[in-house]
Amino acid sequence: MSNQSSSSEKNLEEHAWNNAISKVAIIGSGIAGLGLMASLVKSSGVHEISIFESRNEEAVLQPQLGGGVQLSGGASVLERIGCYPELQKHGSPLSRILSRSNDGKVLVDIDVKKLFKKKASKELCANNGLGEPLMYSIMRATLLRILYNATQPFIENQTEKTPKCSIIGGNKKCIEIMENNDGKVTLKFADGTYSDKFDLVVGADGISSTAIQFTSFGAANVLQKRSAKTKKEFRSSYSGIRIAYCITPPDSSLRLNGREAFHQWLGDGCYALAASYGGIQGLQHMLAIVYTDEKDARYGLNPEWSAEDTAEAVSLLRQRLNRAGLGNNPELESLLMAASADPKEGGERGRFFEFGVKDALLPLQKWSSDSGRVVLIGDSAHAMAPFLGQGANQALQDAYCLARLIGEHNLNPSSKVAEVAKKYEERRKIPTALLAVKSRLVGVVETLGNPVGMNFKLNFFRVLGLLGLAEEELLSAALPEILGC
Repeated sequence: MSNQSSSSEKNLEEHAWNNAISKVAIIGSGIAGLGLMASLVKSSGVHEISIFESRNEEAVLQPQLGGGVQLSGGASVLERIGCYPELQKHGSPLSRILSRSNDGKVLVDIDVKKLFKKKASKELCANNGLGEPLMYSIMRATLLRILYNATQPFIENQTEKTPKCSIIGGNKKCIEIMENNDGKVTLKFADGTYSDKFDLVVGADGISSTAIQFTSFGAANVLQKRSAKTKKEFRSSYSGIRIAYCITPPDSSLRLNGREAFHQWLGDGCYALAASYGGIQGLQHMLAIVYTDEKDARYGLNPEWSAEDTAEAVSLLRQRLNRAGLGNNPELESLLMAASADPKEGGERGRFFEFGVKDALLPLQKWSSDSGRVVLIGDSAHAMAPFLGQGANQALQDAYCLARLIGEHNLNPSSKVAEVAKKYEERRKIPTALLAVKSRLVGVVETLGNPVGMNFKLNFFRVLGLLGLAEEELLSAALPEILGC
């Protein structure tokens, strides 16, 4: 009898060992990927975390990368994983959102600080409601650096008692995910090499995700790619909207009228957003011109100007503002001027870039493989348009929620890994699906043109402001959906 009992206990131990999530591979080192690593090092029971990236590590963290992002629910995540002091240091508090028509009439005016403290202090104010509102604007590159800094001690000073973290870059683009007979997962890369075996692979490789091809339809040894029809049906598509960005150099002498505010100007077939963003190098200002264009997103990045030709970029942006009835706006013009200083005259040139907005309105059938050993987070799982400012926020919430569920599982790894994926998807799928639809709809309304469209748009926002619905929508999007994680 004792032999049978001993054998049973041994089998249970082996079963639990096989189900423990000890080694995690992350594909992609964007906000979702670094956010997951930063969350996993906080008592998740994971012993080894590896990020695989097609670029080298220096390119991932370069300061001249992307534009600015707005953080709300994502700021709540940063507080929970110990990154709030860095956010306070480098981010810029966002206390007001102001929407105006092209003739300067105020349509929506939201006091963010007052709103958060009155209606969601516990969820959206630091220190359990006793601190400042968790609403910040920050340069994307600085957010990546904050997340990286949270993991750096585990990369540079590895011990037996702390997780082993690594970022492996340089042509480590994943092209195949293989599930072995022992339940472990191996990655194949574009350079022909293979990874070690992992207990869990997380696809955080963005809107053009490779990992998405290896979820939902699992096979015995190789997770099969989706059919061309399936990929076309569920992956992202062009929204019909493009965004042109103008970003000033750090510490520009320019000071917007109301630094801690987002200034939105609604024009004909277009809208412009002017705002200040905190960064490690100093405060930067960004102008985003959002307009409709039938050209597909594959039309490319900066299709009509050279990245080095500032004068050409400024000229084209002015033309767009003029067509929208926003050409004589001194606030927008000041941003263009601040970003177009001539280096030959001692000035520092800003950055100009443009791209087509892609999103996925139809949610994926599943965010994981049948075994639960391959899971998607961030844009890989739910690519959404940026018109509610929720892309980075939802990526960070995905990362935090998945890390917490992994930690709970590792405390008692008797259940299958698929249960972790199932719980994660149950908590995150519906909120992100709703936000994706709302974001696209907001973008469509904001870019309406011609007299009829303009009249509808201006009245739509005016009513939202008068009835307080704009505040409710902001609050709904900002509230972190991680309380059950």
